[in-house]
Amino acid sequence: LPEQWTNSKKVAIQVKQQVAPLQANEVAIIRRKCASFDVKQHEFREVFRKLEAFKFDCQGPYAILDNCNADITDMEQEMAALQASAGLFEVNVPDYKQLKQCRKEIKMLKTLWDMIILVITSTDDWKTTLWSDINVEQMEMDSKKFAKDIRSLDKEMRAWDSFIGLDNTVKN
Repeated sequence: LPEQWTNSKKVAIQVKQQVAPLQANEVAIIRRKCASFDVKQHEFREVFRKLEAFKFDCQGPYAILDNCNADITDMEQEMAALQASAGLFEVNVPDYKQLKQCRKEIKMLKTLWDMIILVITSTDDWKTTLWSDINVEQMEMDSKKFAKDIRSLDKEMRAWDSFIGLDNTVKN
């Protein structure tokens, strides 16, 4: 039995030596894929920041957000596959913060557009109300609630054109 163990250790060393070049090659491939994905996520981030949904006068924001969400999900799946491959070969993978920031911002954009649509539909409804049916107190309470809700939104949104447009709509 000790002889078999010694033979097994020798075979393991030989196999390890034979596999080492293949393993090194695979590590190099994974590192190249990581670098390529890093460039891809930076490019995606640049395109993402120019989305029409960041503008208040955007037409069809939900369709834009849905498409962008699908793109982010695809990239996240690609990132997960890369991380799994890298884990097998003990390769360190970057954090890909740009992609994570896109995910965070698309959630904030969705929340913002929900608020924008709510305010716009409410004000449009008020505009079609007959003079005799106007409830000024209720309108004032709704306006104050909108202003409060807007202030409670994430502070990162405040520089976005869509947020500024919403804020101005509620103030006026």
